[in-house]
Amino acid sequence: MKCTICNEKIKRSETYFGDEDTFYEGKPLCESCYYEDEPCATVLYSNNEQPYVISETRNETEGDFKVKWHSTDPWRGYYETSSEKYSLINTAELLSYHESSEQID
Repeated sequence: MKCTICNEKIKRSETYFGDEDTFYEGKPLCESCYYEDEPCATVLYSNNEQPYVISETRNETEGDFKVKWHSTDPWRGYYETSSEKYSLINTAELLSYHESSEQID
């Protein structure tokens, strides 16, 4: 079996599969490509302060949130995060993990 992203040969016992509602959903991946994919979105929700990552291979929210790519031209675009269970309260992409983000809380 080969990794869908890097074409590295992988044993069946060491194969990961893209999470549901991701670009690589159900496709075979090696460990590096599965875990080291760049995040499309980081979501903070529920009463938990832990950030949950959504990438093209993983969705740590277990389907509570999804991302969709919107192309603005051939080289650029952005991801839109959505959920059927939760409503958007605040987006502060520029302040994320910055000391001034504490003033919003």
